[in-house]
Amino acid sequence: MGSLAVPNRRLLDGAGAASSSAAASASAAASAGTTAATALPTVIPVSPLLASHPFLAWILAHKKIVSAAPTVSAAPSTATAGATATTTASPVPTPVPSPSPAPACQTVADVAGADPDLSLLVTALGAAGAADALTNPDLVATVLAPTNEAFQALLQTLGLTPQEVLAPDNLSTLRTILSYHIIPDEALTAAELTDGQQLTTIDKEDPLTVSKTDSTVQFVPNLDGAPSATVVQADIQACQAVIHKIDAVLLPASAFPSGLPSAGSSATAGASATADASATAGADATSSGQ
Repeated sequence: MGSLAVPNRRLLDGAGAASSSAAASASAAASAGTTAATALPTVIPVSPLLASHPFLAWILAHKKIVSAAPTVSAAPSTATAGATATTTASPVPTPVPSPSPAPACQTVADVAGADPDLSLLVTALGAAGAADALTNPDLVATVLAPTNEAFQALLQTLGLTPQEVLAPDNLSTLRTILSYHIIPDEALTAAELTDGQQLTTIDKEDPLTVSKTDSTVQFVPNLDGAPSATVVQADIQACQAVIHKIDAVLLPASAFPSGLPSAGSSATAGASATADASATAGADATSSGQ
């Protein structure tokens, strides 16, 4: 920034005022330091727009927010320091080694990020804004984690590319689908699930049904025609949460109000379009040859 030119006489006249101002600033700074030492953590307001989707509201409720006031310690005076040095001149005792801290647990984000078969799930969760919530070690939830093959099958069914699914226009639907894979406030192992059990997901409008036999555990969505998901790896511990890897993406009815798009009809439409194009090309070729 350029400096502002001021006549020397005004500078001289203002010297006293500047000195007084500096003293006042120092006093204010000292007062601010004392206030900062006792200030409470700042409350961060939640935007109604962000909380409008159940999945976003859940993310905000479980997101780790660190807001701590700084601690200010007064320096000891010279007299106090001398007295302390005199009274602490005794021999220093041999330090006793403290026990090693317990290793940190792996969060849902840690477990999913370390599994190459869940890379598409990690990408989808990141696009939906759920990464921070799933790094919370205090999260209590049952997380159903579709494999990469499950996501690829869904893309083929919907006739979409990964880029199209992650586009801004489709993020609301993506969040609704992902919210159907999290049962909040309960870390349920496979042994704790029962046949016919109704599970409440983040979006309470879409219940999820358990189908269990002696050898398999499945989750049945509430959307007609949507595939059930079978657990392929159960009881993966993630701090206070439990992850079950599943072989299909669960689709809630609220994500597709008009019903599930039919892969068969898409294939038929594609075949018809190919046949029409071939017929047209053949007719054009015949006309050219005459």
